[in-house]
Amino acid sequence: MIHLRLQINNPFNKDCARLNDWFFHDWKLSKNKNLEIQFGNTTNLVDVADIEIDTKWIGQDHAGLTFSLTILWLYLIIKLYDRRHWNYDDKMWEVE
Repeated sequence: MIHLRLQINNPFNKDCARLNDWFFHDWKLSKNKNLEIQFGNTTNLVDVADIEIDTKWIGQDHAGLTFSLTILWLYLIIKLYDRRHWNYDDKMWEVE
C-alpha cells in the first residue's frame, strides 16, 4: 500500500474548497469495481498545488487506486475503486 501526497497550501485562505465539476462520470467495470473521473475547478484557492496517489486496495470503504492533481483552481481526480464497504470487525468486505 502506498499513500503519497505533496501539497502546497495557500496560507491566506481560511475557507474550505468547494468543487465545481465540469465533467464527472462513474463507469461500472465489473460487479464490484468502478472507474470514476472528475474534472473541474474550485471556488476558492485553498491549495496552490496538490498531488496525491493512493493504492489502498483493501481495509477501508471504497478502497482502490486514486490519483488526484490540483493546480491553482483546476483539479483532476481519477479513481478505480471497490464499491463495497469494509467490515472492520471481520476484516473483509461486507456481504450484500
